[in-house]
Amino acid sequence: MKRIVIIGGGLSGALTALSLSSGRDERLQIMIIEKNDAQLFKGLAYSSDLNHQPLNVPASGMSLFIDEPDHFLKWLKQNTHITGLNANEIKPDTFISRKVFGYYLSETISVALKACHHEIALIQDEAVAIQKEANNYTLKLASGKLIEASKIIIATGNQDTDFPYSVDPILKLNGNLISNPWAKHVIDSIDAEAPVLIIGAGLTMVDLLINLRQNNHTGKIIIVSRRGFLPLPHKMGQYWQLKTKQPEKINLKNILQFVHHEVKLAKAANIGWQSVIDAIRPYLPQWWRGLTLSERTRLMRHLKPYWEIHRHRIPVDSHNFIQRELAAGTTDLFGGKIIHIAASQNNMADVSFNCRKTNEQKQFHVKHIINCIGQLTDLKKSKLPLWQNLLQSGMVDTDYFNSGISCNAKGHIIDTKGQPDPNIFVIGNLRKGAEFESVAIRELRIQAKDIADQIQNEIKPKKRRNLFEWIID
Repeated sequence: MKRIVIIGGGLSGALTALSLSSGRDERLQIMIIEKNDAQLFKGLAYSSDLNHQPLNVPASGMSLFIDEPDHFLKWLKQNTHITGLNANEIKPDTFISRKVFGYYLSETISVALKACHHEIALIQDEAVAIQKEANNYTLKLASGKLIEASKIIIATGNQDTDFPYSVDPILKLNGNLISNPWAKHVIDSIDAEAPVLIIGAGLTMVDLLINLRQNNHTGKIIIVSRRGFLPLPHKMGQYWQLKTKQPEKINLKNILQFVHHEVKLAKAANIGWQSVIDAIRPYLPQWWRGLTLSERTRLMRHLKPYWEIHRHRIPVDSHNFIQRELAAGTTDLFGGKIIHIAASQNNMADVSFNCRKTNEQKQFHVKHIINCIGQLTDLKKSKLPLWQNLLQSGMVDTDYFNSGISCNAKGHIIDTKGQPDPNIFVIGNLRKGAEFESVAIRELRIQAKDIADQIQNEIKPKKRRNLFEWIID
């Protein structure tokens, strides 16, 4: 029996197991290694217990199954006791909470894995090293156990990043610096009237700001990021099918002209640019691979921040909430660079900040500093023993922009000598360097199915050819 080991039991790993389990050919032993039981099948993003944390994608786009796009919607209507909504309130453009989606993941995946004809093993442990001899692989776990494997899928998911600024250690000891904004008890511990500085203006900041206000926080909130951009809102109920032929020659200029033209056509049809962004997403990996290194560098340096706020959008209600906060002056937003952070009197912190547009220097006097700059992308800085081992051994390398792991279009890792390993796959945000976009369930479903198809096709029993097939071959 072939043993397939999945390192990481969050959403990426669970989707891979789900795709593998649907195969009806040779029986497999599928092992899922996950050290955090609370994140099994959900990962960090969907195991949060914040009261207000809606998905940033409507319910119609969150099904676990490619061929059943309304699966999540049906589940919601059958589980109104979990959602707290009436069945008639649940619509394709409803934004459901992350906590509810976490329930959906746990239940659906557990039921599917129990019902499949493969052998499933869940191991609560941590993979710390992979040893390779020819085409034989041995995983070493933190407990000291060794596991042999035929194929390995690495799905370690999101990792917390270190706070990127040097701070007085006393700020950490006194609880001024908050590095985990996902936990409800952390939000509850923030003084209701205290001034708060949030570093980062992305999706995590949006959830945090709204949760603070819903938790009756009345103090001033200051948001700072490098550019001071906010995520843009969704526009629901619209769909756009691309009208023009894709550029024959893939380069940055042609792609930008193509997208700009489609946006103009959509606007003329009274369709928002949001639908065009959604329509081009399937082509992003192909376009990204077609760009030269120079073009990729220009895109990452100059266009990526603008792409992020157009691609990673938020519900209209969340966007309106932030705009009301800014208009009322209860929340301020600045773009620029933090220069210095120091402890101050009365358990406070002083932060020096240089504004990007005006070059003006500002001083913030706050009680709490919350890190919302996002997840770690440069795995050379990872604290996970597995990545330290794989990078030191040369079995893997990071991509040019240190945004993920070097891999090919099939998801096979590429070592420091440039050689792919067809038996070790990466999935999810680990593939951002190769795919450009590799974080949403839409991309993860496709990657998981592709990995499962590769494995199942390789081990599928060869059909015996008849005499006629042999003659014409």
